[in-house]
Amino acid sequence: MDLIVALIAIVGGIVAIVALEIVLDYAWFLVQRAWTHKEAGRYHKALADFDRAVKLKPKYKWAIAGRGQLHRLRERHDEALLDLNRALELDPNCSWSLAHRGETYRQMGLYEQALADFNRSIELDLTNKWAIANRGQLQRLTGHYDEALLDFNRALELDPNCPWCLANRGETYSQMEQYERALPDFSRAIKVDPNYQWAIASRGKTYLLDISEKW
Repeated sequence: MDLIVALIAIVGGIVAIVALEIVLDYAWFLVQRAWTHKEAGRYHKALADFDRAVKLKPKYKWAIAGRGQLHRLRERHDEALLDLNRALELDPNCSWSLAHRGETYRQMGLYEQALADFNRSIELDLTNKWAIANRGQLQRLTGHYDEALLDFNRALELDPNCPWCLANRGETYSQMEQYERALPDFSRAIKVDPNYQWAIASRGKTYLLDISEKW
């Protein structure tokens, strides 16, 4: 009888482990599909997958942080902060979550909080190009052009063909009235991404500013 009970317990334990693995794997699958939906602009489908993943695995950091990023992209900043704060409670040293919370703060106009998060994110991961470039954007928007250039240069050392980094460095040069430096950056950005509308428009604006200055 004891042997039968032991066998039942073993079988039950195996079933429980298998069931848990299935749940965890499915949560991972949902998050991967959510990323795909997000990149394709299918935000409602992405949100549904993130929600299901979090329900299956309430402490799944990447599901929570990914949903936070999605909320930010949808300009639902308060919800984004809730998720990103929760993800950072689970992993306070997650450079990715810190960078995305920093960008959320920036979009909300909370520049001091944004800078603190970007600084901490970069401190944790010196190769986090996204955090470095976004800190550069923050520095540009607040008029700290030299600091912005340092960040964009650093980001471009990590990824020389980053059109967003090139265009932002070009915009920084343009705001500094260094048009001869701005134009090559815009042109390089457009070469990498011929459909980059902001870079095209900014290059056109810079041509006009350069001509006006020469008059």
